[in-house]
Amino acid sequence: MMNKVFEKILSGKKIALFTHVVPDGDALGSTFAMSLALEKLGKETTVFVNEKLPKKLEFLNNYYKKNYFTEFKDEDFDLYLALDCGDEKRLGIYSEPFIKSENNASVDHHATNSKFAKENFVVGDASSTGELVFEFVKAAQVAFDKNIASLIYTAIASDTGCFKYESTKQKAHIYAAELIGEGAEFAQINKLLFDTEFKEELKLKGYAMNNMEYYHDGKLAVIVITNEILEGMGATYEDAEVLSIIPRSVYGVEMGLVVKEWQGKTKVSIRTNSYADATVLAGKFGGGGHIRASGCSLAANDENEAIRLIISAIEEELK
Repeated sequence: MMNKVFEKILSGKKIALFTHVVPDGDALGSTFAMSLALEKLGKETTVFVNEKLPKKLEFLNNYYKKNYFTEFKDEDFDLYLALDCGDEKRLGIYSEPFIKSENNASVDHHATNSKFAKENFVVGDASSTGELVFEFVKAAQVAFDKNIASLIYTAIASDTGCFKYESTKQKAHIYAAELIGEGAEFAQINKLLFDTEFKEELKLKGYAMNNMEYYHDGKLAVIVITNEILEGMGATYEDAEVLSIIPRSVYGVEMGLVVKEWQGKTKVSIRTNSYADATVLAGKFGGGGHIRASGCSLAANDENEAIRLIISAIEEELK
């Protein structure tokens, strides 16, 4: 059954697609898959990404062979479509043209989505935006091929942590099985997503494990990564993305934080294990996401000030 946003997408002819800054596998897999599906329906699509693909996701070029753009160009699009983006700020450089557009829509699975588009299809209990794109492809009766199947599989596998996160419901497994049947290269995708490390990432992991700090009787674990640390290891902000799951992997830790310098601010990745709600802490600083995985940015002077503010705000969550 079609919803209003899917009907709007089907009525468009020339569609611009966007996703969030620092895009992950769900963001890119969903956006690229939607583009290919719409092309099969006779639509003209243009994908805009704030930056070049993260090196860990460059393999997606094997499945999405069209050009995508890192600078906006107005081509009289009749629909602006955002995928996997929780609020307009996360659109980065595309926020202004998106919001000013006469016809825009959003497809997302973040429960904290701000409903920033004129039409929003938000399913907060979906494991990924990839699930929603899968449902669109099925409802629109678009024929799956290896490329679309592999891109949607990447989206679902990424945001479920290879199907191990609490957000992974029955649907995710069922959809993945069908995608494999349609030719998704699941073994290669899982290897590249979860079993492949770059040297810089391994260096950062070693540093993080040796320099993690614990608070609240060991219930909170914090890793701090400054630009100076990155430069010393020849690593980038992108390389530091692999650190988010490390703090909460420690026995007894309920909430894990990775605090990083980012574009003049302090960015915090929040992960929880069983009872703490990551969206509560993120929301206190204007962020959002999911119960077990959220994020926010603080305009703190330095990482120590950011940690002080966070620890003060976290008291109730870790009781």
